[in-house]
Amino acid sequence: MGKGKKGGKRGGPKGGGAVPGGPKREEWKDIVMENEKMEGYYKGQQVVPEEQWDAFMAAMREPLPSSFRVTGNKNTASELNTLIKNTYIPILSSASLDGQQLPPPKQLPWYPDGLAWQLNLTKTQIRKSPEFKRFQNFLVYETEAGNISRQEAVSMIPPLLLDVQPHHVTIDMCAAPGSKTAQLLEALHADPSNPTPSGLVVANDSDNKRAYMLVHQVSRLPSPSLLVTNVDAQRFPTLYRSATPGDANPTGKKRVPLLFDRVLCDVPCSGDGTIRKNVQVWSSWTPQNGNGLHSLQLRILLRGIAMLKPGGRLVYSTCSMNPIENEAVVAAALAAHPEMQLVDVSSHLPELVRRPGLKTWKVCVDRETGAFAPGGRDEFIQSLPEGRRERIKAEEKLPESMWPPSPQKAREMGLEKCIRVYAHLQDTGAFFIAVLEKKAAPTLAPAAAPAAPTPVPTEVLQPAAAEASSTEPAVPLPVEATSPTSVSKRPAPPASPSTAEAEPRAKRAKGEEEDVPTAAKELGPDRSFKEDPYSYLSPEDENVQSCINFFNLTPDFPSSTLLVRNPVAAASRTLYLTSPLVRDIIENNDYTRFRLVSCGTKILVKQEVGKGAEAAVTENEGGFKCKWRVTSEGLPLLRSYIPEQRVMHGSLADLRLFVENYRPLIEALPETSALRVKLLEADSGSHVALFDVQSEENGLREPVLLPLWKSRVSMTLMIDKKERSALSLRLFGEDITEAGRAQAVAAQEREVRKAAAAAVSASGEGSAAETPAVEKAAEEMKMELEEKGAEALERRETPAVKENGV
Repeated sequence: MGKGKKGGKRGGPKGGGAVPGGPKREEWKDIVMENEKMEGYYKGQQVVPEEQWDAFMAAMREPLPSSFRVTGNKNTASELNTLIKNTYIPILSSASLDGQQLPPPKQLPWYPDGLAWQLNLTKTQIRKSPEFKRFQNFLVYETEAGNISRQEAVSMIPPLLLDVQPHHVTIDMCAAPGSKTAQLLEALHADPSNPTPSGLVVANDSDNKRAYMLVHQVSRLPSPSLLVTNVDAQRFPTLYRSATPGDANPTGKKRVPLLFDRVLCDVPCSGDGTIRKNVQVWSSWTPQNGNGLHSLQLRILLRGIAMLKPGGRLVYSTCSMNPIENEAVVAAALAAHPEMQLVDVSSHLPELVRRPGLKTWKVCVDRETGAFAPGGRDEFIQSLPEGRRERIKAEEKLPESMWPPSPQKAREMGLEKCIRVYAHLQDTGAFFIAVLEKKAAPTLAPAAAPAAPTPVPTEVLQPAAAEASSTEPAVPLPVEATSPTSVSKRPAPPASPSTAEAEPRAKRAKGEEEDVPTAAKELGPDRSFKEDPYSYLSPEDENVQSCINFFNLTPDFPSSTLLVRNPVAAASRTLYLTSPLVRDIIENNDYTRFRLVSCGTKILVKQEVGKGAEAAVTENEGGFKCKWRVTSEGLPLLRSYIPEQRVMHGSLADLRLFVENYRPLIEALPETSALRVKLLEADSGSHVALFDVQSEENGLREPVLLPLWKSRVSMTLMIDKKERSALSLRLFGEDITEAGRAQAVAAQEREVRKAAAAAVSASGEGSAAETPAVEKAAEEMKMELEEKGAEALERRETPAVKENGV
């Protein structure tokens, strides 16, 4: 099952064009924010001290502030963050509405480098404030360009504590919608000078539609070291890589299992930590929500542990406050795997206010009354009538793993090292995080034998004869509990049909049984998976050589890792670049077995070159030497292999011409422009330009690298409309693109009509004459504005355009 249909994971859609601005407070007024069972349950669990209870409950009844994070590599993120602080915050700090001062965004004090922000305003307040409306537009376009990520503050914590380094092989087992995966990719690419790190991120989600949404989200942070998969997380198959001389490989096999340095298990949960945003939790919450997900969560965690390398780190997290989903799952996993230990991370993120994990808790056993079980599980079962006692045992809905360990065992496990974050501590949602590490394998004397792990209690075990490894002590997987229908976040759906159909056919390749160091048996090919295959091109392919020669790529360009998506390895439309490790994994595994949805970075695309007369002229002049163009997402990666003499240079005035016009003439550039000289000399086709954008107005320091396409007499900036608008707002403080100007005109017309209607209403004219009067007044106002606008446009006309009379 893995991560289910999460309904936006933390209670709503993430990323995309949604703007931080918080839900309308008016939506809260008709909602009854009371749930006796929930209040009684958490009072009984003593999740907070008695003196904090009122503050705890009061915070949960308040709307959740919005939060966002500046993304990208360190240079870009730092510059954009500086722009927010120096340009927008001073303006927003003086904004007011109806005579009331509006609070500006504030930085989250615990997030590294101050790259995360919190905004505590309603959507209505943002919409009515001109200053915040402008800031909203800035955030929308930067989000679309991949430079801003809307993400709940507490959900940023697990990737930070996972501590991913560029050389780490990492898996996000339940990844959609992708905000945490984006953080993992940023950590992987922390060194801007190394576009292809030796590590890897596998982003997995069990839900097919959400897996594709995940692809869209992470496409804003393109990486050659990313694999997106669509597999049931609790049965994630073993991946293989080529064997190396340093591997423990006594039988000399050509491939060995791939183990992970870092594992993120942000599992499906009941989601009551999102109650400030998902207000329906107040009416839908029952103790059975958490009880029903406990076994699924434990299975995912056990699978993650099985795939973790000795010495590696795993983070388990939920947005639930329920100890049955949190400490109980962690305690059961620690009991089954004595090689695992909780890590004390109290010194990490020192400004994050947190509470320790619970050492003991109670299990709710009565759906109607919410009553807790008296004592341990055995005591509870013995207290039941005999008929119900047998039914409880048979249905296995209350496994022993839900109950707390003994006080001594809890101390040995160090459950207090878990992290609990509550709403009243720093005005956030609630969250649970546990950081675990697998002890490095000791060197044993020849006569010594490894100790068998403590088994998971039999009440939650699934018959595992078909899934157990033949070389490891079998730790059978617990039976999945029935998922409640009222789960508000990431509910656990039935296994995908493709996975369910594939499991009965699962066959382990002959002779490879001893290679599987996990409790999950390797699945066979999934014939229901209909994605196009992944084929690597030969470095001698004519299209590859055409690109290498046209762009004059350096000899170290990794031409052997260029990928296409078709069975015949034909470079028909798109070329993707992957890391060597990604290629190694693809070549050592059946891509249908781990349901590979996407990988690599789209680096080159075949350009459609004109039709009719324009194409005929181009053909007569010798045509395009290379019909492949560099993509905007692939340019940062390809830049490392493009020699300096192949890069054109332009000024801020040059770039303004490109931003204002989709296909400006080359002759529209000033005669003194170095870029104009280079373009006139250059062959038609794809080019790369580096623009110096530094100015006192925008405060930017880093030059902007962009792809261009040169036709016979014109040129085009090869980025999409939203990225162009984001660039315009960042550089010039307004959207001067053609689309932006059209939107401004439409907005102006709406304001004119509104003002005209108000003027007519004030004049006291009858309703019968209202429409003609409004039209007349609006037309007069519009003509006046157009005259003023023409004068203003003449005053601000760019030198490049004016000089050439275009």
